[in-house]
Amino acid sequence: LGAYDAALTQLDMQMSELLGELRRRGELDRTIVVVTSDHGESFGKGHDGDHEPSGHGTSLYPEQIRVPLMIVAPGLANPGRVIDTPVSLAAIPFTICRLLGIEMPQRGFPLPLDSSWPASPEGAVLATLRYAEYDERALVTDRWFYRKNRVTNVEELYDVVPDPDGPWIVMEYVPSRSLLQVVKESGPLPPKRVAEIGLILLGGLT
Repeated sequence: LGAYDAALTQLDMQMSELLGELRRRGELDRTIVVVTSDHGESFGKGHDGDHEPSGHGTSLYPEQIRVPLMIVAPGLANPGRVIDTPVSLAAIPFTICRLLGIEMPQRGFPLPLDSSWPASPEGAVLATLRYAEYDERALVTDRWFYRKNRVTNVEELYDVVPDPDGPWIVMEYVPSRSLLQVVKESGPLPPKRVAEIGLILLGGLT
């Protein structure tokens, strides 16, 4: 964590130097500045709700796909606007072209920097991860976060409405044998075990 903080400090210094040089040249007020990142970082299960495995490029949990995104476009966009719905970095090229009045050769939607701009009709952001042994897909809306690990076939659904204790899981699907398969392969279960399973299911529904 200390090394990560040191890297951020170094990045801040470099950004300050770049913006300072643009200001010195008189170019800052006619430059579109976009600050973002291609990924977040997980510090592991013991750190503030993060998940294993630690690092980046290892999962699509929020700590790895939620990144800063700031756009400063003097004279082209209203300052101080905050977008509180999920957006995709794929919208950045369309946003810059929209600001400059350039037509994009392919269909896409800019970030909603202006209420008159066309908004994406999907209402959800798709995230993908295919790297080394990892293969995941995730969908993010302003209410839900869905993640599927395509290696283990585990699926998770979270309610992401702000809560003091963080997001809470609504559903987790882990592939397993059906009750019919258990009976066929292992024979009928003892009545006591059937009752125990029933109580567990009932507890999960209440």
